Amino acid sequence: MMYISNLLHKNKITLIEKLFEQEELCSYLETIVGKRIYKDGQKQVIEKFDIKDYRGRLQKDISQLQSYLQSNQLKYAIASFPDNRKKLEDGSNNPHKGKRYWLVSKFTDSRL
Repeated sequence: MMYISNLLHKNKITLIEKLFEQEELCSYLETIVGKRIYKDGQKQVIEKFDIKDYRGRLQKDISQLQSYLQSNQLKYAIASFPDNRKKLEDGSNNPHKGKRYWLVSKFTDSRL
């Protein structure tokens, strides 16, 4: 009985840790919703997700990040787009022209 009790206790702790990590990720994603995220910022996003394969390698592909959001039923989406703007809003030249950026969006619950 002690063995089973110990296993259940570890499962509860693991579940609580996972929920805490997801809440921390959601808080971070909330701060970057609607912002263009270029290469340097993408590294930070990847580190926040902290998804590793069976060999312990950090996963960097945007489709894996999106899959993580969907499988954990988090109300966020992440997608990649090309930056084709020649000028920025202030009229200066766009230093990121032709580069790809990530954009995080949040779903709203439309049920009333």
